[in-house]
Amino acid sequence: MLLGTHPMLTGKPTPTGPRTLGEWTLQSTPVAVDRLVRVCRFGGQFIAAGTSGTILTSPDGIVWTARDTSAADALYAIGYRNGLYFIGGDGGTIRTSPDGIVWSAPKTITTNILLNFAHNDDLIVMGCTNGTILTSPDGIVWTERGGPQATIAREILRVGNVFLLVGDRASIATSPDGIVWTARTPAYPEPVETNGIYAAAHGNGLFVAGGVGGKIQTSPDGIVWTARASVHTATIWAMTWSAGLFVAGGDGGTIQTSPDGIVWTAATGATTNRLRGIAYKDGLFVAVGEGGKIQTATFL
Repeated sequence: MLLGTHPMLTGKPTPTGPRTLGEWTLQSTPVAVDRLVRVCRFGGQFIAAGTSGTILTSPDGIVWTARDTSAADALYAIGYRNGLYFIGGDGGTIRTSPDGIVWSAPKTITTNILLNFAHNDDLIVMGCTNGTILTSPDGIVWTERGGPQATIAREILRVGNVFLLVGDRASIATSPDGIVWTARTPAYPEPVETNGIYAAAHGNGLFVAGGVGGKIQTSPDGIVWTARASVHTATIWAMTWSAGLFVAGGDGGTIQTSPDGIVWTAATGATTNRLRGIAYKDGLFVAVGEGGKIQTATFL
């Protein structure tokens, strides 16, 4: 996720026509870690974060290096803006880095868990637990905002002049500025306890969201949502859109792909562990998840 902005731009033209991913391949993880929660591509490198204060970086998605954070808390959110990396997680702590290698000491900015970042030209927006939204003009001074619903913000992304938030209890909300939010009606509204939405992406003019039970829904504007057929009933925890392809992953290592967010095709991953994050750079998709597993796939 390019700090919540989709698609991830690589500087290369997006190919036209349907594309097919090749076989997924496991890569070596340089440290033992229970869970890698998120992976993103910023500043020419992949960066992954997880439990026990784990931060990994890689120039190519194949060879990974562990970075020292001198911390043991779980890290969930990764962001990048104006040459500065951000990572946040348990305890409401945030760390910053100019290069993704050397990280600052943690700074506590809230009592809530930090889960994800997005930004526009003026503001960084962070989603947290307990319905909390944080905003900052510079990544240093943060203001706590009331979120649209008292729930966990599983994903925030920004496309054009629209911020989109999805989360537990079938939560969907939009905002023009990251400050004032409006709750939207999802395609799967009831029961909210079993319709959590954990992942979202945007591509080809369409927002796509996935969650519990493999339920997928789409929207052209983040306001009106339509249910779509999924090829899996496993919960979706990660999604991205890059190079003309949506890729979603989740429980049991399930993976599915779609060129348009509407018609999906099952793919075979390299692990049965839950997938928690997916990113793309220069022809390579990288997926991370439980057990610290890292796997990659390229186009055929």
